[in-house]
Amino acid sequence: MLYAEAILGNDDSTTDSRAIDAFNKVRLRAGLEEVVNLTKADLLEERRVEFVFENQRLYDLIRFGKADEVLTNFSNQNSLFYTNEKKYLPFPQREIDNLPNFYKQNNGY
Repeated sequence: MLYAEAILGNDDSTTDSRAIDAFNKVRLRAGLEEVVNLTKADLLEERRVEFVFENQRLYDLIRFGKADEVLTNFSNQNSLFYTNEKKYLPFPQREIDNLPNFYKQNNGY
C-alpha cells in the first residue's frame, strides 16, 4: 500500500495502473472487490482496516492531513478532550538534553 500511496503522491485520486494493481493485491487477498480508481480516502480507509492492530492509524492521519478532523470528531462523539497540541508525541527529555539546540519540545508537553 505504500507503493500505491507513493504513486498517488499529493493527488486526491489516480487511475495509474501501478497504484491500482498494488492496492488491488491487498483487496483481493482479503476477498474484496477490485477498484478502478484510487482515492486518498480509499487508501486511508484500507490502511485503517488492514493495519487495525499495528498502531499505524495516528501516523496515517497525520501524514494525510486528517488527524485534527478525525480526532476532533471522535473526541466530540465520545465526550473526550482533544486539542491539536496532543497530535504529536513529546520528544524524550534525554534526547533534548543530548542535543539542546536541535530539538524543540512539541507543544503541550
